[in-house]
Amino acid sequence: MHQVVLRRCVHPTHKIKLPDFSLQPDRFVIRQETRLREVIFQMRADGSEPTLADYHFVLEQMAAMGHQRGAYNVYMEITKSRHKVTERTIALALLALARRHKMRIYDDHVGAVVAESYGIADRLVGDLLALQQDPTEPISPMCLDLACRAFKITGSLDKFTAMLKVGYGVDISQPDHLPLEFVERVQAIQKAMTNKDARVRLFPVPEIPKFSTHTLNTTLDMLGRSGKPLQMVSAFEVLTNPLPASTRRDGYQYDTWEDDEPEKGLSDSAPTSSEIGWPTIVCDYNLRQQLRAVLRSRREHAAAAQLERSKPKLPPPDDALPHVDPPVNIPRVAVSYEMFTKVWGLANQKAHMRSLRGLVRTVLRVIRRKRDDIHVYDMVLKAVPSLTAPVSVQARGEEELEQLIDGEIPTWIQNMLDERDRIPKPRQFSLAAHVAMLKEETDKLEKFLKHGIRGRDHTSTRIEAEMERKRKRREEAIRAAEELVVEAQREKERRKEKKANPDDVGVPDPLAPAV
Repeated sequence: MHQVVLRRCVHPTHKIKLPDFSLQPDRFVIRQETRLREVIFQMRADGSEPTLADYHFVLEQMAAMGHQRGAYNVYMEITKSRHKVTERTIALALLALARRHKMRIYDDHVGAVVAESYGIADRLVGDLLALQQDPTEPISPMCLDLACRAFKITGSLDKFTAMLKVGYGVDISQPDHLPLEFVERVQAIQKAMTNKDARVRLFPVPEIPKFSTHTLNTTLDMLGRSGKPLQMVSAFEVLTNPLPASTRRDGYQYDTWEDDEPEKGLSDSAPTSSEIGWPTIVCDYNLRQQLRAVLRSRREHAAAAQLERSKPKLPPPDDALPHVDPPVNIPRVAVSYEMFTKVWGLANQKAHMRSLRGLVRTVLRVIRRKRDDIHVYDMVLKAVPSLTAPVSVQARGEEELEQLIDGEIPTWIQNMLDERDRIPKPRQFSLAAHVAMLKEETDKLEKFLKHGIRGRDHTSTRIEAEMERKRKRREEAIRAAEELVVEAQREKERRKEKKANPDDVGVPDPLAPAV
């Protein structure tokens, strides 16, 4: 179940877009890493260990996003576990390293990213060379290509030439011959694949990994930076125009580096210039490389002209560390009785019920937390009785002072003692004293809580009574206003009747009772 969740909690690798880490701090944690870490944690909590396939799935996610630190952490976890590191494990970690360097890097993070990449590349390349020593372990061309790219970060020419000999069968010092390390590796692979009792001849030689364009450029770049132009030119000529297959297939059966040995199988020699047609010349690898070099030089010239027109900016020196702001420490404040009294006075003065209720809730939460701490510390004191002994720094200082006092004290000693008393002395932590202080503070908070609850209820009752009085006064005012309106309407009707019947003012009503 955990393996299914591990593969479904993140997006597939073909849907992942390369993030832009140039504007983000160097130490980042991506969302996929958090999810994968949580699934692995739950898997181990359930009692099962992740398999090598699970680790490879996590490495694929890290490589797809170019997260070199996350990939290296997973790789180190694999090396510390019972799993064996394979060629695919190293290839995925190298892929994350190569993709990280394809993305943009913020200027302030260049030094930290390069330093981290150097350490990661050195470790991965060293493990790959150690893996190549096993003749029965095949190394894929993709892993060799990624390792060549990693050598541009480390800059180790000796390890680079050793990997070219074992992996590609190319000796930079003698490009026309197969190196002895590659021949021994091929023979060991064939012996492992062939039955010993059958006595089968060790043919054919496994296919030699072909140089890709990136590997060729990396090789020439490494030789050029190392100050070896002759080897660079010879390597370019041999690698772009390889020897015939017959010369390289069975060359390891005899000492090809000795001139007195006859060569075998040279009947299929390389074609002469008269046999080469015009399509071969047009599609030659050298012409393609020349065209790419011309286009690249044009792009570099255009970029240089654009850079000259733009605002000049000096690149950061390689030896200088990037500026890092000092970390801001998180303030840790101990909640005390005095903190609540001031807030309580201000809230009670303005009769702010929201502040009073929030203050009571906060005091309840603080008391509960302090009680939990007291319970834990009491258990520790019961488990370790030696911690209950109080530490008195003042008594010890007085004893030392009594030992120093012998008769009259000179002036300079008295000045020294006064200076020592002015300097604050570091106090030794005492768990028993800390528990006593917590209990005293908790008692104060409990008393304050009772006072606060009583004050909150009293303020609430007073506010409710005031609201009730206001409501009654408002109702009385509304009733008086309605009576005045009714009286005004009656007076208005009476006046209308007088205006309508002015003659009936002195005539008595016949229906009125006689006096």
